[in-house]
Amino acid sequence: MTFRKNLLNTMYLVKYILGKQNGKLFVFLKLITSIYNALIPILYTVVSGLLINELCEERNITKIVIYVMIITCTPLLTYFMNRQISKKIFKLNAALALEFKIDYFDRVLSMEYETMEIPEIQVKKMRASMALLNSTGIIDLLCRVVSSAFALITVVSIVSSLNPFILIFVSTILIINYFINKKNNNDQHNLNKERSLTDMQLGIIDNVLESFDHAKEVRLFQIKDFLLDHYISHSKKLHNIDLKQLSRGNKASNLLTLTSFMQQLALYGVTLYEVLKNAMPVGSMTIYMGTVGQFAGTVGGLLNSYLELSKKSLITQELIDFMNMPLMKNNSGNLIPEFDENSTIEFRNVSFKYSGSERYALENCNITIHGNEKLCIVGENGAGKSTFIKLLVRLYSPSEGAIYLNGRNINEYDVLAYQRMFSTVFQDYTEYPMTVAQNIAFDDTYNINKLKKVCSECGIEGLIEKLPHKYDTYIGKEIFTDGFNPSGGESQRIAIARALYSERDIYILDEPTAALDPMAEYEIYTQFHNMIKNKCAVLITHRLSAVQLADKVAVFADGQIAEYGTHKELYNKNGIYTEMFDKQSQFYRDDT
Repeated sequence: MTFRKNLLNTMYLVKYILGKQNGKLFVFLKLITSIYNALIPILYTVVSGLLINELCEERNITKIVIYVMIITCTPLLTYFMNRQISKKIFKLNAALALEFKIDYFDRVLSMEYETMEIPEIQVKKMRASMALLNSTGIIDLLCRVVSSAFALITVVSIVSSLNPFILIFVSTILIINYFINKKNNNDQHNLNKERSLTDMQLGIIDNVLESFDHAKEVRLFQIKDFLLDHYISHSKKLHNIDLKQLSRGNKASNLLTLTSFMQQLALYGVTLYEVLKNAMPVGSMTIYMGTVGQFAGTVGGLLNSYLELSKKSLITQELIDFMNMPLMKNNSGNLIPEFDENSTIEFRNVSFKYSGSERYALENCNITIHGNEKLCIVGENGAGKSTFIKLLVRLYSPSEGAIYLNGRNINEYDVLAYQRMFSTVFQDYTEYPMTVAQNIAFDDTYNINKLKKVCSECGIEGLIEKLPHKYDTYIGKEIFTDGFNPSGGESQRIAIARALYSERDIYILDEPTAALDPMAEYEIYTQFHNMIKNKCAVLITHRLSAVQLADKVAVFADGQIAEYGTHKELYNKNGIYTEMFDKQSQFYRDDT
């Protein structure tokens, strides 16, 4: 990146850190300690040289004592100062890291669901997380730059009195080193980007290999060798990238070793010449040797700090891109939605394609959902049912067409307020590593009477009362051994209880009872229907046992609404719905 771009990216992080509660004090303490620790080695070099000269020449006891006290007491003072300040910096750094993590999670959880599904975004999200967590390192680099500048002024004033040309030679060597390191940093950064994707792929397979969730299928399908082959393949790819990084790093190290040899050779040649020919005192030789080394280290530190800033700038740019990504395709409006029995949600010529796909998952969809209506959606896998729901609850935005609430485009409404109208149970519902009560109420201060009521209505109150800590029993045994691992049916009932507890305007069941037998599914749907009599509901199911509980039925096929009407109307059509219903009825009646 250009110097200007590096500067802008660096200032972005600095402003971000200074804007935090503990940021200003953190930066101040880092800067003070960095300048102090940079000047101390120069002090040691000069005082040690003066002590040698004094011992070899006048031997003034007072001066000798002063020099010795400076040399011996300074490390003690430095130790205690760094100890106290380091403790404070550690606390500030931990507080800042927490703030950064919260900012990152807040951003991720605010991102549009549709965006989160894109693989490239997942990689960018991971690298942005790394950049944010390591962002305080930018302060270390800037402090090194400032402290190096202070040290450089001091060192140059000393070395230039010996031989100004040695500064020019050492500077030339350092500039050569700078370009060697710059080339190596660019190569390493590009390889790291390639490594991130491979590392993520390997991590996914690694999780499958050791996860208990996959243990049954791995054994029963006997896919151990299949998974291990994939693991080996990605591991080899990662290994090859690591070898490239090592090889290019070694080449840079070889060149740097050569330039270092040339620098030391020239330095000793000049100082020995001054001692042997011009009778330079031995102590002064020590000062000059030390300060020339300090000069090389200081200028090298400046150049390397800039290289590190450039390297971080590349990663910071990814963080900036991530943080500046629009959270949504369509900006959230400011209207607050209202929904009652007279309300309508209307799909008008809505079509949708998933990112990277040329095929419509939903095409030219036109349907109206009324506020006092129970709608049942049926259809085969891949017919577009779940996509319809995700568009309805605004997890996705239509590729074409629009969705209207009470005659207004839903983009005109505040997105969070709009989504609060829905209480949804998806087929891939989630169990959280929390207590049963927290899994249902999503609140630490839940209403126990309300909680017991919805659990009773969903048929799980008896089960919960038998648990070791009742509603405070953890789901899963990852944290506590007396945790509770619910069965598939119990998990589904907990997920439905969660939907009922939230008391929203519109309830959606997206095939949450797929793991239950038909009778249990019918029982749950009937209970659910009775619990939300005066609410709008959308039910999605493969089985048609609960269809007669709905006011209207929409049959999805190939991403379109193929049929729409009441159960009786559709059955009398002798179309897709009739065929589906008769086949399932026959399956449940016949012994075979």
